Amino acid sequence: MLTLNPLPDDFSYITLTLKRHLTFLESISAAAALGYALRRMNGESLGDPQTIVRPDGITVITFFFDSTKCFRNSYSFEEAFQDAATFIQDGSPIRSSNRAGPNTRGTRLVSGIGPVDIEITVSDQEPLPEPQPEPDNAYSRWFGGAL
Repeated sequence: MLTLNPLPDDFSYITLTLKRHLTFLESISAAAALGYALRRMNGESLGDPQTIVRPDGITVITFFFDSTKCFRNSYSFEEAFQDAATFIQDGSPIRSSNRAGPNTRGTRLVSGIGPVDIEITVSDQEPLPEPQPEPDNAYSRWFGGAL
């Protein structure tokens, strides 16, 4: 399921909230799926992802993305984000040719991560980092004292 906040005309940050803990590879696949969906906007690529896994197991990935450099004649951001949600869960479309290399027909550029609730938020200001839990005493003892 996709939840999308009302989209402003221009924005600089995209926050992708996935309502479960993702592995490193699943996080990479989710970021790649969002980038794949946004490539049709004919703008800049997504910035490097900044990932946080909250203590409640929710994964939050934030990207810099300058929406003012996109051409939006026939494909809207709403459509791109709907496509991104589909690609995150199911993967990018199946290739129908071998143009990407030998034996690539029938494969996907981006693998899906399976069913997950997705929330996409856009903003013109950098999201504040979520507070991280303080390390416990076992952590400081393990690494030799003061942090």
